[in-house]
Amino acid sequence: MTTAADDPDNNPYAEALRQPMPAWLYMVLLCLTLAGSTILVLTGTLRSDLLYLLIFPAIVAAIYYDVGIYLAAYGLTIATHVLIELIRGSSPSVIVLGLAAVWLVLSVAITRKMRRLFGSYERALAELDERRDFAESLVNTAQVIILIMDPQCRVMRINPATERLIGLRQDEVIGEHWFNRFVPEPHRTLLRDSLEGLTDQTIPQGYINPITGHDGQQHLIEWNHERLVTHEGAPAGTLAIGHDVTEWVRAETALQERERLYRTLVEHLGEGIGIVSPENEAFTFANPAAHTIFGVPEGCLVGHTLAEFTDPDDFEIIRRETRLRREGEQSSYELTIRRPNGERRYILVTAVPQQGPDGALSGTLGIFRDVTGRHNTLAAFERRAAQLALLGEISKEITAELDLHSLQQRAVTLAQATFGYDHVALLVIGADRRTIRMAARAGVMAQLFPFDHTLDLTEGLVGWALRHGETVTVDDVSKDQRYVNHYPDRIATRAELCVPLRVRGEVIGVIDVQQKESGALGADDARILELLAGQLGVAMGNAQLYEALQTELEERLRAENALRDSQERLSLALEGASLGVWEWDVQSNALSCSPQAATMLGYSLADVPRTAGEWWDMIHPDDRPGVDQAIRSHLGGSAPIFASEQRMRTQGGEWLWIMARGRILATNEQELPQRVAGTLLNITGRKEAELALRDLNASLESQIAARTAELLAERDKTSAILETTGDAIALVGPDMSVEYVNPTFETLTGYQAPEIQGRSIQTLVAAPHVADEIGEGMRHTVTTGQPWNGEMVLRRQNGTHYDALVQIAAVPGPQGTVAGYLASHRDITQLKTLQRMQSRFIANVSHELRTPITVLKLYTDLLPSAPAEKRGEYEQALSSELENLSRLVRDVLRVNTLSSGDIRLDRRPTSLNYLIRELVLQQCESLRRDHSPEIVVSLGESAPVADIDPQWLVEALCQIIDNAVSRTPPEGKITIAADSHHVDGRPWALIRISDTGKGIPLHEQSLVFERFFRGTRSDESPDAGTGLGLSIAKAVVELHGGEILVESEIGESTTIIIWLPANDAAA
Repeated sequence: MTTAADDPDNNPYAEALRQPMPAWLYMVLLCLTLAGSTILVLTGTLRSDLLYLLIFPAIVAAIYYDVGIYLAAYGLTIATHVLIELIRGSSPSVIVLGLAAVWLVLSVAITRKMRRLFGSYERALAELDERRDFAESLVNTAQVIILIMDPQCRVMRINPATERLIGLRQDEVIGEHWFNRFVPEPHRTLLRDSLEGLTDQTIPQGYINPITGHDGQQHLIEWNHERLVTHEGAPAGTLAIGHDVTEWVRAETALQERERLYRTLVEHLGEGIGIVSPENEAFTFANPAAHTIFGVPEGCLVGHTLAEFTDPDDFEIIRRETRLRREGEQSSYELTIRRPNGERRYILVTAVPQQGPDGALSGTLGIFRDVTGRHNTLAAFERRAAQLALLGEISKEITAELDLHSLQQRAVTLAQATFGYDHVALLVIGADRRTIRMAARAGVMAQLFPFDHTLDLTEGLVGWALRHGETVTVDDVSKDQRYVNHYPDRIATRAELCVPLRVRGEVIGVIDVQQKESGALGADDARILELLAGQLGVAMGNAQLYEALQTELEERLRAENALRDSQERLSLALEGASLGVWEWDVQSNALSCSPQAATMLGYSLADVPRTAGEWWDMIHPDDRPGVDQAIRSHLGGSAPIFASEQRMRTQGGEWLWIMARGRILATNEQELPQRVAGTLLNITGRKEAELALRDLNASLESQIAARTAELLAERDKTSAILETTGDAIALVGPDMSVEYVNPTFETLTGYQAPEIQGRSIQTLVAAPHVADEIGEGMRHTVTTGQPWNGEMVLRRQNGTHYDALVQIAAVPGPQGTVAGYLASHRDITQLKTLQRMQSRFIANVSHELRTPITVLKLYTDLLPSAPAEKRGEYEQALSSELENLSRLVRDVLRVNTLSSGDIRLDRRPTSLNYLIRELVLQQCESLRRDHSPEIVVSLGESAPVADIDPQWLVEALCQIIDNAVSRTPPEGKITIAADSHHVDGRPWALIRISDTGKGIPLHEQSLVFERFFRGTRSDESPDAGTGLGLSIAKAVVELHGGEILVESEIGESTTIIIWLPANDAAA
């Protein structure tokens, strides 16, 4: 096998050996050989075989240059040896010649071996030089730190990168102790002890320690060491290679801190966060809030799917949303879930598809918010609206029923079926006034009560409500000592509601509602049933009155001999009750009526129509089909009585709502009706009240729809965990300083993140006690480990306040410490305001409607039996209450119209002097009462002109004047003044309405424009008005772009001031 040393052509290190031997060197060697041989031979001092010693110089030359030199010298030597022997006359020795040949072979081999050895040596030296140059280049150009130390950690060598780091040249640090000079404590001692006396077992690798650079900054260096030894194996030092990882360590630390922050936020966020696998739709991650929402212990949600918790009715939603996510679409939707304990909850789900590097779906980020409270609130609003509508229907049905027993059972059955109560009963006081008997019942527990069930007036919740005349609601009857259960083995009542029933102002019974579930009856149920009780009391009064009338009619037919007396009593009863009587002769089609009926329709008895056809023409065309059907049903025998409600035109052209009742009094031989008689009742007031209630219901439904739209819009905006959540979130330190806020927090509070960070969270509180609540919430979450929830009033940066729902959760730190708090809140101001407005308005309207109706029925009952001298007084009081009721309904309708926002003003340039003189004073004449104060008009020379709606402005001014009349004594005076003014170069019309009453107390002046507020009249008695007049006036003025104010001094006067935008031109 040929090696590089054997083949000079392939040996890069034998360049010098391939150089030809110089010619002069050949000649010198040959001459020396010949000269030496001749001298030795001629002198006879040399044996011929010793000539071979002369070839050793040639061997040396051959080693360094070429074997040819040696072969030439050796041939010459043999030739000389043979020549000498021939000269001496002897032949050469065979042995000598053989030895010469052997020597030739051996010397050639030795020469070649020597040449190979010298070639390897030269090659090794060249390789060593190349490696040294390469290593030196790497050390000098490397961007890492290279350091060589002796066993005592003194610097032997550093590269340029190290020089740049420490700011010193190599010759300035040679011999310096590296750790004492450049490494700070405590790393200095640790590393010095480790590297001094270094062994293979103790050599440190991959550690990081700081180095002080030339700029005075500490640089974090990651080191790796290699032990250096001598050829004898003794320690020669240490090779250390370091990488500057300062920026990497800082980035890694920042990344870990950010990961810790986001992990803390996700784990303590009030919203549930989960990640779903694309393969089987199962959770692969869920935060604690998600476990709470789904009602499972922490760690139990992973591996389960959302479908496992979904209500079966919502499976189609799951399938649809899964398809959307697989198509890469983000979506938000509401879902109904059932917790393992069976509890139903409503959640808002935001699904955000996650894509991998290849664009394929890698999972889904789910954000879950429990919206059960909001859903229940909306459901309660809808239920309230539905209850009001159904209450109107119930009122209509029970009012149409005149049979007392049927009326009671119908009312109870409708209430139970409409509102879904377990049991509804009507109990009335017995004739002995000591017991209570059941008059009607309905519901799942109705059969459990015997129909003759009676109670002692002193026992049970029913007895308590009767005795005290007050509504009583009990969430859990087992905890109320007043509750008595006579059938404990059959009745499982948990909640009970008892509402007193009044007829003509007297408590005669109780509506009793029972539920099998604790807490199932609340304030809304009590208000609805109180309204129902009021309507039922009116209907029962009508039924009792109708029964009395029917008895009167039947007695007249049975006792012809007492006909005149009976007719007189009936006439008195009808007159007192505002009822008219009619009689129809079917054969002749003649129809007669009582004076009361004629008066009701605006006719005198002489002018009233005489035929049924003429009466038919008085009925409103839209109502005629219903009346025709009612007549046919009664005459055909399918209805026991004829009953209808229709509008009828009076002689003056007005339309009144009339309730007609009647029955067949006589038939002919063919059993065909011959005579039909009945009554007429003016129910226009009730119909107007029903219309007001319907308008109120429509207003509530529009408010609910608007609020629902707002909540749905808010839901659609929620698409991320922190940056887009609807809750304002703040991360607070242990010292209550703010560390982080999200954009919603900035928007809600007005604080930008740099402004609030580092400040106390108590900056937001509106009052000192709220700060105590925040501190108490933090202590609660630390003590119990559970988040704290509560409502409080917070303050924005601009100083305004708002209601907020607040949640505070502790952020755990190391070793059981508290690292801070996660505080989230949301603005619930609108919801609170809506709830307060709804409750207050419904309560006021219900109260105001019930009061005049109750008084009307009281006087209606008193009239039939009233003495003649009292009848006029009662009729005047009845007329006054009817007027009050009409005014109340009219004002409620106007308030509803103004509040709806749909009103359009018919503006036109109008002279206010003309408006006041011609229209307002004309209207005010209808407001004048007996002994009313004088009204004086004082108008300026320059009559202001304004673009106004005359009809609405006249209404506002009349409301103000009417209010002034009620507050001013008869001998007083009311002044109306109008003039024009310029304020800041803009024309304004000024209207002042002053009275000389006793003034308005200071504490009432800020309330005079509130709905249903009644002040104190001049005679110190409560104002008898509707409490809506000034609120209507304020709304009208503000619709015109104006302003209304009040000025008053006790004992002096009161002035209402109106400013309206005016035109430049004056009339």
